[in-house]
Amino acid sequence: MAFVQKTVYSEPTHDYYNYAISLRGSLINQVAEMEEMINYYICQHFCATREKKFELMEVLVGSKHVTFQAKAEILKFLLIKNKDCTIKEAKTIFDKLVNNIGKHRNILAHARLDKSIASINKFKEDKRTIYFVKYENGKQIKEYGKKEVEELSRLILAVQHVIGEYHYKKLDFTLPK
Repeated sequence: MAFVQKTVYSEPTHDYYNYAISLRGSLINQVAEMEEMINYYICQHFCATREKKFELMEVLVGSKHVTFQAKAEILKFLLIKNKDCTIKEAKTIFDKLVNNIGKHRNILAHARLDKSIASINKFKEDKRTIYFVKYENGKQIKEYGKKEVEELSRLILAVQHVIGEYHYKKLDFTLPK
């Protein structure tokens, strides 16, 4: 009995879209997990009971009322106050959160994928680079390749490391009964 092999042909546009969806989703998820750690860190500082931590998260810290930049400022203050890092380290983390991670976060969340033939042709040459269209004082094309992805992931991990697994693990944010 002979086996029939099915030949699968790859279509560059389809591959580009799928890779972009996967990469974008992965990076947005990493940022969301980091932001959740920041939220928990803030709530832990201000509330002693699980119920109050959850209430603070639900009503204020996890809401649209507290911006990403505001959370970064609160985190900087608390890291220094709790002596979880030096003033210089806290300022560095704040700068990285606002100027690097925040900028990437906004591009990933709000900029549209560049679906031009030029970007798809570039993708055919380098299967790990995607492009976004951002309008800021004119149209700009933002490239996300291996270097940008690794840099963003490294920054996110650095922030998570400073907040610390210790702080994150001891928080109980299961819903109160």
